[in-house]
Amino acid sequence: MLRVNNQPLPVASPNPNPFIPEQVFYYRLRLDQAVPTSSCFVQVVSPFFPTYAGVTVGNMTDAGWQDFNNNTIMFFGYRTPAGPPPLNIPPYYCEQVQLWLQDGGYIAAQAIYIDSGSGFITETNQVDYTVMASSGSLAGARIFSIRFDNTNGYRTIVISF
Repeated sequence: MLRVNNQPLPVASPNPNPFIPEQVFYYRLRLDQAVPTSSCFVQVVSPFFPTYAGVTVGNMTDAGWQDFNNNTIMFFGYRTPAGPPPLNIPPYYCEQVQLWLQDGGYIAAQAIYIDSGSGFITETNQVDYTVMASSGSLAGARIFSIRFDNTNGYRTIVISF
């Protein structure tokens, strides 16, 4: 067994870096196929901007995606269309996400990634956002990732410090 300062090294854990603690949060897009759990209260559609642009807000849930709590998540996003040939620019989705916790914790993060979807729901399995600001219980956050279950609408947020 390897030792440092006469102490055994920690065994492997699900976290790829066991020295960085994580916090995990959950939310879902709908209660069932017909009842949404968030509100898209601004959505821009115009001939000048034919793809999605909008703001969505919703409440977080427990680990079983059942009971809602007062933690709130908000997304600001817009899509860019694919560029015509010969440019061959892929379609991008630019998102900013903000998370407010009941205990006063706050985080703001953003990402730009290739996504061929058309509305506010991404088509990818995971997005790693760049943390722009954090405070309270989320102060010092370095990585903000969302894992998307696009079949059932379940979302898992992993924040690493």
